[in-house]
Amino acid sequence: MKWMRNGVVRLGPAYLLGFCTAAAIAAGCSKSNATATPVTIDDLKYPGDLNLQDLGSGKVILTWTAANNEKDFVGFNIYGMKATKTAPDATDSAIDTHADLGVTEGQAIAILGDDNKPSAAAVALVNKFDFDPAAKTPFEAPGTPPAAATTTATDATGKTATEAPLISARPITTLGSDGKPIYPTCQTSGATCALTTQANAANTTSANGVITFDLSTLSDGKGKLTVGQTYCFFVLSTMKGGTQVSAVTSSVACITPKNETSFNYKLPATIADSQVFDLLGWLKTCSGGTCSDPTASASLYFKDDSGAAGTGYHKGTEAGPLYFETTPSGPTIVAGKNNGILDLGYYADGFKDANLLDKAPTFSIDGTTPITINGGGYSLAGQSVPLLAHHMYVVATADGAATTAPTAFNYNWLYVNSDAASVVAGGTIAVISRLPAAAQ
Repeated sequence: MKWMRNGVVRLGPAYLLGFCTAAAIAAGCSKSNATATPVTIDDLKYPGDLNLQDLGSGKVILTWTAANNEKDFVGFNIYGMKATKTAPDATDSAIDTHADLGVTEGQAIAILGDDNKPSAAAVALVNKFDFDPAAKTPFEAPGTPPAAATTTATDATGKTATEAPLISARPITTLGSDGKPIYPTCQTSGATCALTTQANAANTTSANGVITFDLSTLSDGKGKLTVGQTYCFFVLSTMKGGTQVSAVTSSVACITPKNETSFNYKLPATIADSQVFDLLGWLKTCSGGTCSDPTASASLYFKDDSGAAGTGYHKGTEAGPLYFETTPSGPTIVAGKNNGILDLGYYADGFKDANLLDKAPTFSIDGTTPITINGGGYSLAGQSVPLLAHHMYVVATADGAATTAPTAFNYNWLYVNSDAASVVAGGTIAVISRLPAAAQ
């Protein structure tokens, strides 16, 4: 991309400035207003890829890369909003394009083009992400951006034009003692980006490497997202008290928070002790971001099932979503009809592992009889999958009674938080789960 070395951006006849004239200050121009003017990449580097980590029950951490050493660099503005159209199955295997917000996951938003001029479409898109710090649930619906302060200026030809900052939407902010938003959203301290608490705070010296921001630092629970809803975020670098922002956003990242719970489960001691786990029935008990302990009602969700012809093993035609079996070589889990299991591998830190996928690979069934392959790397129904210590599993579940291949699935995450000594026949394992909002 070609960029001009010029911190002033032109939109039609009006100049979009990152400062206020003396006359404008008297008229009310202030850094606490919702004002942001994009400047070129030569003046301010933009953030890199944004990733969202689901901590369970609506708690989310944002991470992105940065390389900012500009003299007037001050921090980052973070924008986020709920996508009113969620994925068809209300799980983490979400559609990539959120038409209501106009953003596509993994893509950055270029506010300025190759000619250094603003894109009207990009400006309109960014201005949808208005965070009202006075609202009880500011991510649930966009606010109405307050009118940005305007100024007047005369160009070299003697023409006078009215000027206003290009970005009027408010990023994630707190309110100062005067009731006005404080910008930028956060300033870095090491690798952590903490909320600003004082208006027009001093410049941050630099931001290099991976930066993290915890939404839960917002007061009054405003940073807790609703399980089952989809939210999208992006980040802009800021300078000069938050009044100037980068010309390009970070990549857009979206997330659908899941329910969270933990439980201890005693594995079958022998082949004859095989059990079926009613994962969908248990999922229906989830509410408010958490699920009940299924072992507290084991008679409802864990039932003895000796398998095909009493052998203890299960065939692909059996309707249960998930079976726990034991074999001479160790415990296994088996998916029933129209379901699949994917072993994502070993994760020492479980859901806190930075390398863990943020979305489940999409599961699909080819629909032939007999089924020859499952899409996404998932197991075939009836196929035994070794149950291993510190492994993460995704269980894709559909209606086991369906006679044709379903196309929508719930994606249930199960992590074995136990060492190998416990993952044996008759042993008790600790399971941490993340489940979607509700069963189909």
